[in-house]
Amino acid sequence: VMPENGLTVILKDNHSSPVVNLRVYVKAGSIYEAEYLGCGISHNVEHLLSDGTPTRTLEDIEREIESIGGGSNAYTTKDHTCYFMETSPEHFSTALDILSDWAMNASFPQEAVDAQREVITREINMGYDEPARRIYALYGETMFERHPSKYPVIGYAENFRRLTRDDVVRYKERMYVPNNTIFVAVGDFDAEEAYEEIHTAFAEWERKPIDVPTLTEEPWVN
Repeated sequence: VMPENGLTVILKDNHSSPVVNLRVYVKAGSIYEAEYLGCGISHNVEHLLSDGTPTRTLEDIEREIESIGGGSNAYTTKDHTCYFMETSPEHFSTALDILSDWAMNASFPQEAVDAQREVITREINMGYDEPARRIYALYGETMFERHPSKYPVIGYAENFRRLTRDDVVRYKERMYVPNNTIFVAVGDFDAEEAYEEIHTAFAEWERKPIDVPTLTEEPWVN
């Protein structure tokens, strides 16, 4: 754990092949959305985090990721969100710089918020049309009466549409803090050198109090 800000860093060097995988795990999933439960705001942030920072436009980011192999993606679950890149060892620093920039400095341009609203709305509607996803959503709603696991990660369309850019920024600032984040890197690198780079990349990220919502227990737990 970085003593300055509480960021957890996990490193595992593996020299069996010339590849590195870098991941940022934020303990921000749908069960921790508090007043935004059922809105899919964690998933909304995931879609927007890579759409621009004060020093990088979306086009800059896409060009940079393509230049190091294009191996980048993200996903959201009920209890965390993950952003990851896979590339060759010589591009470790570039991948680290992009990921740390997203985590610390994502700017959420209004045009990106508007564009992703349409993308996610289509994704929600597609889920209604896929039997497997529909069954999984109905299972959650039936299995849980009080625990926030009852809500789908992606949210309900009518709730999601009410989210504004201010909501997204507020939630990101609340949850995306170093003491609520785990950085993981595995691959063909020197662990000590990698840690020094990671320490430098995240040095300016300020620790903040994190008030994780209390998860309501089900009646059958006791």
